[in-house]
Formats: sequence, C-alpha cells, structure tokens
Amino acid sequence: MSIGKITGSLSSFNVENTAALVNFNVDLTLFRCEPLAEYRPIGSALTTRRKKEAETGQTHKTACKLGFLLNDLIPDTPLLRKAYGNRVSEILARPDINPLGTNNDGPFQPFVGADCTNIWAAATSGDAAIGVLLLTCMLANAFDAKKAVSIWSELIDQRKANIRLLLENGKMVNPNTVVASNQDITRSELRTWDASARSWLRRADLAMTSQKTRFALIADNIAIPYPGGSSMFEKVTMTWVRAMEVFEKLLANNPQQACDRAIISGIYAWHLYPDLVVFQTEAKKVPFNDSQIPSSGVLSLGLEYRGTPSDSFIRWSLSLSHLKYYGDPVQVKSNEAITRISMPDIWLIALGSLLGNWNVPYTSLSMGMSWFEQLGHRLRSSSQRDRIELSWVLRVCDAVTGLAPEQRDTAERLVKYGCRRGSKLFGVQEAAPTQIAFFGLCSPAFFNSIDEDDEAEVGIKWLRTLSLQVGLEAQDAVISHSKKIGHYDYTEWITTQPIPLKLAQSADDPDLTNDQVNHMRWIHCPLDEDDIATGVLLEQRAAFIRSRGEACKIITHHQGFLHSYPYEERYTRTWHNPPAIFKVSHTYREEEDEGFLVCLGGRYFGYHDYELRIRSKKKGERQWLNLLREAIGTHCDIKTGLAWIAGPTKADKLTQYLLSYLCQFQSVSTPRYNLKRKRQSSVISMPSPQRSAAQSSFDVMTCLLPKSFEVLVGMRVLEVVHKLYETLPGATISLRVIEQNLLKACWLPSSIRKTMELNLSSPMDGHKMITSTPIEDHVKAMTRQDSFACVAMFESGHLNIDPSRLTEVIALCYENSIFVAEILLCDPSTDTTTLGLAHLVGNVGHAGLVFMVSPVEPRVRPAQHDPSLIDHKNYDNGVVDKLRGTSLHLSFTTWKMPLDWDTTGEIDQEAFLLESVVSVQDNGTWIADIDVLGRERESMDIVKFTCDCLDPHFPADGDAVSLDTWEELLDSPPCVGIFRAKDNWAARLAAVSILIQQGKSHVAIVVDGDRVCWRCLDELYSDPEPHPPQVLIY
Repeated sequence: MSIGKITGSLSSFNVENTAALVNFNVDLTLFRCEPLAEYRPIGSALTTRRKKEAETGQTHKTACKLGFLLNDLIPDTPLLRKAYGNRVSEILARPDINPLGTNNDGPFQPFVGADCTNIWAAATSGDAAIGVLLLTCMLANAFDAKKAVSIWSELIDQRKANIRLLLENGKMVNPNTVVASNQDITRSELRTWDASARSWLRRADLAMTSQKTRFALIADNIAIPYPGGSSMFEKVTMTWVRAMEVFEKLLANNPQQACDRAIISGIYAWHLYPDLVVFQTEAKKVPFNDSQIPSSGVLSLGLEYRGTPSDSFIRWSLSLSHLKYYGDPVQVKSNEAITRISMPDIWLIALGSLLGNWNVPYTSLSMGMSWFEQLGHRLRSSSQRDRIELSWVLRVCDAVTGLAPEQRDTAERLVKYGCRRGSKLFGVQEAAPTQIAFFGLCSPAFFNSIDEDDEAEVGIKWLRTLSLQVGLEAQDAVISHSKKIGHYDYTEWITTQPIPLKLAQSADDPDLTNDQVNHMRWIHCPLDEDDIATGVLLEQRAAFIRSRGEACKIITHHQGFLHSYPYEERYTRTWHNPPAIFKVSHTYREEEDEGFLVCLGGRYFGYHDYELRIRSKKKGERQWLNLLREAIGTHCDIKTGLAWIAGPTKADKLTQYLLSYLCQFQSVSTPRYNLKRKRQSSVISMPSPQRSAAQSSFDVMTCLLPKSFEVLVGMRVLEVVHKLYETLPGATISLRVIEQNLLKACWLPSSIRKTMELNLSSPMDGHKMITSTPIEDHVKAMTRQDSFACVAMFESGHLNIDPSRLTEVIALCYENSIFVAEILLCDPSTDTTTLGLAHLVGNVGHAGLVFMVSPVEPRVRPAQHDPSLIDHKNYDNGVVDKLRGTSLHLSFTTWKMPLDWDTTGEIDQEAFLLESVVSVQDNGTWIADIDVLGRERESMDIVKFTCDCLDPHFPADGDAVSLDTWEELLDSPPCVGIFRAKDNWAARLAAVSILIQQGKSHVAIVVDGDRVCWRCLDELYSDPEPHPPQVLIY
C-alpha cells in the first residue's frame, strides 16, 4: 500500500480506533510530496549529495517525523510558507552567499555552498514540516546548539506525553500524529537537523546584514517581553505559533502590533523584514522595503511596556531539564541579537574592554571612540607611523575611523558590549595596575607642556606642572636637566615655580637683587678657563632661557651645587651654601639633613636627563612617589581631551610621546633603596641603573605611568588572530570569545609563550620583547595545529582545545564554514612551511565542531595481475597531463570521538574528532586513500631547474618510461619513470602521497616548473655515486 493510501486510511479512523494506533507503527518517513513552486529553486541550488540527503536521507526522515508529530499545533499560514520559500530562493541565487564548488576545492567540492538541506527536506515533507523548519530556525537563532537540541528533546517528550494524555481522555487526535508519536527521534538526529539550520542562518544573516543590523538597533531598545507560559513547552510553542500568525496577517496586508517579542524572534530567524512604525518619544516610520511583504503590512513596535529594555525582556529565558544528565533544570537565556562579527570588528570589542579597564564612564564611550579616531589621524600623519610598537594602537584607531552613521551605531554597540563583558579578555586582574587612561594624553600636565616647541622645555614644564599638582613649595623642590655641551656634562638647576629673584642669590653671589618674581635657572658647568668655544655655547643657552622670560646664571666653578652624575654616586644630595630660596640651615650637618631626594627621573630610574628632587624631610620617598603617581594619573574629562587631540596637534611629537609610553618598562613595585642619611664621605649601595634606549623629555613624562603587560600581550595576540583571519576571507567569529582570557589560550604561538615566561624572570626584557617583536614573527611561530585550535576558539567562542590533540587534523568544520589545511589543496611542489589554512563556505553534514583526521593506515590498491594494463612506453619528452580523470573525494567512517576539553555533565558534546577518508579515484574507480600530512613526516625532494643548458631534453638512448596511468605508477618499472600530470595538482598530490605511503619518498622527486634538464638532474644525483630518482612527478 502506498504512503498516500495509508495516510487516507488513517485519517478516516474514529476516536475509538485512533487509540488503537498507539501501538501501531508505520514508517511515516517514507512520505514525500512535491514542493511548493517557491521552493523549487532550492532543490536546483543543492549539490547532488545534499539533495539526496534531503529527499531520502536521515534529514528527510527527521523532517517527516517532526512534521507529523507537531502537525496539530501548527497554524495554517500559506502566505508565510510562500514568502519564506521566496526569500530562501532569493538568497541562494547570490553567488557570494552560495558559491559553487570548483576543482580547486579538491575533495571538499561537493560540500561547498550554502547548506539548506533541511529546508529542502521540509519542502518535500509537507506544509507541517515547513512550520517545524520555522521553529528550528527560531531556536537555532536564539540558542547555541546544545541548548537548542535540549529544547527539542524536551519539546518532543512533552508532545508525546500530551498525545498520550489526550488519547487516555478519549480526545480526537490526528492519526498521523499518533503514529508519529511512536517514532523515535534521537538526539543525534536532532543535532544534525539543528546543524543544517545553523549553517543556513549564517549565510542568510550575511546576505541580510544591513537589514538585520538596522532591525537590531530598534528591537533591542523596545521594552516588550517574550510570551509567558507555565512550562518550557508552552513558552516555546506559544512564541512560535504567535510569530507565524502575526506574520501571516502582515503578509495578508493587515497592519499588526507587536504585543510581545514573538514576532521579533520570527523576523530575526526568517529574514523577512516588514516596515515598522516605532513608538518611543515619537512615532517614526522605518521602511525596509522588503519585496516579500505588502506595503500595508506594517508592524508597530513600542506601544506597550514603556521603559528601559532590560535583559529579561530582550532575551528568551527557559528552564531546561534535558541539558544535563543529572541535576535540577538549568535556566538558560537566548543569545544576543548579533552573535557573530567579522574579524576587524574584534578591535571594537577590544576598545570597549580597554575603555572599561580605564574606568571611562559608560555614557562617554562614544567620545572615547571619537578620541581614538582622532588619535589615528595624528598617528597616520606621523613619520613614525610604521613603528612596530604602534601597530595594535592603529588597529584600534582604524576600527572607529570613517564610519557611516549606521555603521557608527553598530560600532558603538560593540564597544559598549566590550566594556560590559570584556573584563576577562586580556586577563587583567581587578587589583592589578593597568594602563593609564588614554595613555596619559589627557592629563593636565601633558596639556600644559606638550605645546612647547623645544623638546627640553616640554620635560621641564611638565615637571613644573606636576610639582604644582602635588602641592610642592618653591623652596622644597628643584628640577635638574642634564646633557652634554661640547665635551662637558652640564646641569641646569631650575625652580619649580616663580620666586622673588633676590632669593636666588647665595652668600657668595650678591648679583641678583632684582625684586622681580620669575623662574630662575642656574647653569652649572665646571668649565676650564681657556675653553672659550664651550663658554660661547653656554651663553647661547642662557640667552635662549632669558628670551623665554626666565632669569639665568652661569656657574663654572666646581663647588656649591647638587652635583649630578658623574660627580658622586649618591641618591640623596646636599646643596651646600645654596641660594636663599633653598637656605634653611646654617651648618653643613644641618644642610645634609635637609638633602634632596630624587623622586622622579634620575640615573637610577634610567632617566638621568631629568630629575625632580624634593627635600628629604618633607616626606619619605615612597610617599612622594605615591603622590606623583596619583597626580600623573589625573586626567581631564574626555570632552576636553577630544577637543585637544582634534585640534592643531603636532603629530610627530604626540607619536614620540606615545612610543615612549609603550616602549618603557614600568615596575609595579617601588625600587628599594637604603635611604638613611649618610655623611658625605659615605656612599650608598645602589643597584645598577636601568638605562633607557632613548633619553628624552617624554621618557621622564611616562616613566611613572602604569602599564599592563597583560593588555600588551592581549593586543598582540589579537593582532596574531587578525593576521590569521586575513588569510581566511569570509570567516566570522563568535562574540562569545569575549568571555575568554586570551592569555590562557592553549594555541598561543611559542614566541608569545616564551615572552610571557621571560616576563616572570625579567619583566624589563619581557616588556621589550612583546612591544618590539614584529607580529609576522609571532604568526610564523604558529603551527598548523595552533591555527586550528585558534579558529576553533574564535568560531565557537569558547572552546580552548590543546593543539597537541590536533596534530593529525586536516580540516575543521563548524556551521557554515570549512577550514582546510592548505596542504590538502595545493600542488606538492609548494613548500609546506608556507602553507596555512583555507576557508570554504560549506558544511560536511555533521553537527558540532568537527575536526577531520585521516585513517592511521590509509589503503592503497595493490598492483593487479594483468599485464595488459601496463604499457610503460618510452619517454618522448612530452609535457602533458595524462591523468585528467583523477579526482579527490571525501567520505567519513563511523569513528567519531568527542574531545573532552571540559567536564560539564552535559548530554551533548560539541567538539569531535571525525575519521575522514580522502580517496583518489580515476574516472570513478578507486585507486587509494591518502594521508596528505605524510608530506610533513617524510619529505620528498622538490627540484626546480633554472639553468641555461642548450639541450635539456632526455637523451634518445636514455632508460626512462612514461607513467600515464595509475596502474603504471602502482606497478612501477625498474628504470626511471616520469609520472605525467602537468598542472594537475590533485593527481600530483595523490601520486606523492601514495609513494610516501609505499615508503618510496626517497626514490622520487617532484618537478617544480615547466622543464627538466636531464644533464643537471644527473649532476644533482651523482654524489657520492650516481643514484637518479626512480620516479619524477612531472
């Protein structure tokens, strides 16, 4: 009896004999119907493999079982079914969304393209199955795979229980539904069904990116909840049914009002965008001009639940009892509306995390974005814009530069998301010191000093401003600036604030009697009397100082000043017989007790060009350091900082400051010195000075600014990931990755891991290495398994898999992306060390994150006992492709092992190793299964001939034959054989792999290029004795 007759017979049963069907089992999965006209282009767009699976495979069976089981719950929505079919067909018609596989995709060619297997399965399984498909898309869009499968499992169990209860109470139930309730639907089937929907949603989201982004900006600010219910079953089915009903009315040209978020969930999942009327402060029409929705089908949002949208309103909250093997039901929430971003957008997340780390007010994040945009303009116009140390800063700046208004709104949402959720991203502990807000570029001292034209004056003015901020009196502090003039070291001693000039004189220096109040400097240079040239230079310096409106005196004798290096190895210095402003005692003993401590700058901090010295009796060194750090950390409001950096800022000076900040190491702890006051004859034991690479005013300005090694490493890691994803066009990343600590990723390049280890033993060296190492060096240090583990984390958003478990992986598949080791897609003449990963749009039909591995011992067809198959014709110097019928194919065995990266007690695993067979076929005939990674374990010589020999042809009397079939390669000759597969990378790769598996890699070579010079080849293999290769892959 046909399925149609069975269905007709079953539908004629009455209530009494319907109950008898409880134990009657008919295979409803054999049912198949003709799809609606709107869905037929989908079937044409499917690959042969996917179409077969959708029409007769397990996916079709799942569609039938779910359709019949839930049939009585589904409202009749013919307009919605047609509109959805049209929308899917429209999207599939776009080559950028649904690319066709080519020969360059090798064995993955049948798996390339948008996976809409379950859509075609539903279309050929009846109207109810299409309704189930719409629910599948809603759940897949709202929850991750584990939660969605658990929801399905619970829905099915509850639905079956409800059917049994109806029958027990003598209620009428559709016979098809009763029969379907007897069918088993395994979690494995549900995972596959869900995986196909996820793969499709990723492609559809990409096709409708603009519409989805615009809609999300509106929907996330509308305060309406999801439909309620007493159970998870009621909540889900009510949301699903209500969304379908509202959409049906919209498509019937009837305006509708959104009373809950059911319709919003449907819009996200089905990619149908009605025009909106949004009621907030005012009514606003938002047109989407969707071709599938009539012009009068307008949806009104925001008429109820006025107020601030909370997380409980905009996210679906369900209680799941089928998520874990053991325990109470788990409360879960749906995902954010936007869950995936492109790799460049990760810098917006990083910026949000950085601004949050700086404690920038949440309401000022937009101005923070504008500040970085202006910073980028200044850095780009600087002559030092290509410095390695600035690369990550420029990445952040570029992410917020040149955005259109709509892009700006989306970018701001991502920055806010990073600020809220990104505290773990760089592994910064809350109690640890972190980078100063805006790198110190918004501090009052910086603003007050940076506009000085003379670089030396920048540092001096900065120290003066800082001394005022901490409340230092003029008599309690002195600034010094040291440098060379001619062959001499000289020091300028500088007041921190204007003083009466009559107080600038000392007992033996009565020259300064002016009542004027001004800054004062003493230039001290112990100059020989006959050195006239240096004296002229000193006078020129003094004249420059006076031109600035400051008083200045040149002192050339050796006594009477706080001598800086190289005169004494002392930390606390005494100024004997000082000017009146600094005179507080009358004896040498008292003067020593009133010595000056170096509290900022100084040789022992590595910045001996500048010093800020403070009287030792005022406060201890540690107290002054804390006060200075607090003052340095003070910054103005962002609005002022933005106005400054957007103004006529000198790009090179700003860049030099930023480089000084990024390149300098700042120890978290204060150096411990023995600060007991000693007699002048005593010498304090000091540590070796830490000399900076560049001595400038910016060094002293940044020497006390806190810097986070973790943030620097995290930014470098993001640069590595960005570089990796630049080779994977079209790939996106999960926003869940923001919850990861990048510094604990198992896949970090060895170079970064070594830097982190070095930082533990030598923080200065670790800091220098992380800031100055080119990012390309870190990328080169990544192995293939590191790359796969990195992609796994950013694709899933949370899987941190040990790369050592991925050494045999040849490809990774997740949702709509396949990442393939390029060694599987390239000619064997390519150097394997230059190969990475390739990204293909597609799906291999397995749920979860699947790592594909080759069998341990791939099979090779043995040589056959048929002499007629072998010609081994003499080689005629022809360069041709005789293996055009060769193709690579991918299939899977039943071996599938979960990767237990975490023990959670959850029922469904997410990451698997899947045994995947790459087979070689010749015009459909199996030749061998190959392991392409064998090329890395057993290298084969690659020879490229670049000589200018006049007669490179093979000698007429030479002993060599052509290998023009696979049988001739498998049954190789005793002489030289030339495997002729010119420009056929698949055949050449297969031949190399087969020879390696046969243990013949040492007797074969791969020819790279268009010619072979036999004379040079003989010379190449003549030492220590002639040993020409037996096989040439040509």
